[in-house]
Amino acid sequence: MPKKNIVSWISMISGYIQDGLASEALRLFDEMLSDDSEVKSNWVTVMSVLPACARSAALDWARKIHASAREKMYTEAGICEEVNHLRALLKSQGVKKNLDCSWIEINGKAHLFLRGDTSHSQSKEIYRLLEELPEKIKATGY
Repeated sequence: MPKKNIVSWISMISGYIQDGLASEALRLFDEMLSDDSEVKSNWVTVMSVLPACARSAALDWARKIHASAREKMYTEAGICEEVNHLRALLKSQGVKKNLDCSWIEINGKAHLFLRGDTSHSQSKEIYRLLEELPEKIKATGY
């Protein structure tokens, strides 16, 4: 194909995912996002590539995809300059975003988990299980 368009990118990415080649799908998505590509992602490409992130437990990729989708949204709304200015202002004033966290309720008791936190009484066991999770997910076929 002499020139790739959005349909060809989505077809290839989806094909790799359907064949269980999540890393190839992510590599291709990264190529599509490169500066050399004239084609930019849309909601269909994002929705096509997210299963690859899930199958390969690729949290960094999911974050990259999320950031790309947000940037596209700002561009389409014509507010990129305002967003960049606001980010710079917040950074100059020392404003930091909240740490990644999750909540879970077990037997009526809420548990809060912050990224990198080790204060929970079972944190060693939790982190050990989290390290094993990607392999367990792959073993089930994802």
